[in-house]
Amino acid sequence: MTDQDWNSRHARSLGVFLNGKAIPGHDDRGRPIVDDSFLLLFNGHSRAVYWTLPKEFGGPWQLLVDTDRLLPEAEPREIPERAVTRARTVVVLRSAS
Repeated sequence: MTDQDWNSRHARSLGVFLNGKAIPGHDDRGRPIVDDSFLLLFNGHSRAVYWTLPKEFGGPWQLLVDTDRLLPEAEPREIPERAVTRARTVVVLRSAS
């Protein structure tokens, strides 16, 4: 993102990909450190934002947290090709692949 993107008045949502296969370093036995990958979707807008989930970053994606709900997910559930973040919410998705 550029400085102009950060200061844009219309940009009110942000997606962050945390790549579990790109963790630098190794464990104490010299093995690469690997984890699940996560997609964090932040919506600071007063309206819902619809996201197309990136297949090239992993999948299938599972919903772990949606701050629009009063309770956390009892069990992760699979999210198809699109996700939605309601107004002023955060969604956390996980991909084990």
